[in-house]
Amino acid sequence: MLLVAFDSALGQRVRQQRRKKAKHFEKAKEYIAKNELKKAVIELKNVVQLDPKDDAAYVELGEAYLKLKEPREAFQAYTRAVFGQPGQPQGTAQSGPDAAPGRQTMKRRKRLS
Repeated sequence: MLLVAFDSALGQRVRQQRRKKAKHFEKAKEYIAKNELKKAVIELKNVVQLDPKDDAAYVELGEAYLKLKEPREAFQAYTRAVFGQPGQPQGTAQSGPDAAPGRQTMKRRKRLS
């Protein structure tokens, strides 16, 4: 019985964190659309703080930094999108609010080359 309660609480916490992450990501996209890039950067930093493996957030962060003419920060964000965090096995980064790596990230990377 205790295990079921713990599992339920853990599942609820994970769902809550995913919703929070998705909310920050969507807010960042709204700010980008309005060209409020500094606010978008804050929201995207919130996303990667909640999920350091979210490569789509790092790509968006890199693009925002480029538009803000901050190439060093953009490079760091793109590097994390491609190679992940230090100590993280390569190839485990995720794309989007809670998805696996996909075509969107690859399209963005091709656009950048």
